[in-house]
Order: sequence, then structure tokens, then C-alpha cells
Amino acid sequence: IVGIGINVNEPSFPDHLPQATSLFIASKKKLDREKILEQLLFHLNRQYNLLHSGAVEDIIQSYHSKLYGLNRKLVFNLPKGPDFIGKIIKVDTDGKLHVTMENGNTQSFAHKEIHHDLGTNFIDSELTQ
Repeated sequence: IVGIGINVNEPSFPDHLPQATSLFIASKKKLDREKILEQLLFHLNRQYNLLHSGAVEDIIQSYHSKLYGLNRKLVFNLPKGPDFIGKIIKVDTDGKLHVTMENGNTQSFAHKEIHHDLGTNFIDSELTQ
């Protein structure tokens, strides 16, 4: 089961949701929810067809091209450990995030094993691979 929630025409959010946004806030105009749904379904269907045809590498490449923080130094938090600086290098086919630590070791993390606060900045400028 997969769920998708999109804030379409929401003009503002409560203070306890500082990262929340909407398409209205981003575009500064009211949008037709049915057209948004139609576009979403079109793109989901296209991705499903790629997956169904076995073009997994194309999907991964597209995902990486839009991956926030790829090859950038970020501060990460562990649920039971100290914060650390690392660089996202990829997400694998199992959905694990691969992060290279400052000591050069690379570790993979499953969902909820690692966290990055979107309110923090990058540690440095774009890094080479």
C-alpha cells in the first residue's frame, strides 16, 4: 500500500509544521486539483510502465538526478548515536541510503535509521564524486 499526500491550494500552515508547503505557496497561484491529479496519475503510470518493462536502472538514474543532498556534505542524526557529517552517494534498489562518512567509510541505512533536518544547510559546496 502506498499513500501520497499533496498540499495543493493550502495558503499557510500552523507554526508546528515549519517545513510544510503547498503547490499554491510554491507557484503563488491557485491550481485545479483535478488537473494536478491527472498529471500525477500520468507520471505514476509512466514510472509503473518503466518498472514493469524492467527499466529499473532508468528509474534509479532519474531518482538520483533529483535526490536532495546527493554528493553534498550534510549533518545526519542517528536515533541512538551521535550526529555525524556525511555525504549521500546513492540510494540502492532496496531503498537504502548510502552515506560516506568523513573517515571514508560508507554505510547504508534503511528507513528511519538515519535523519537529516531539512532546516539545516549544506556543510560545503558541491563535491565531486
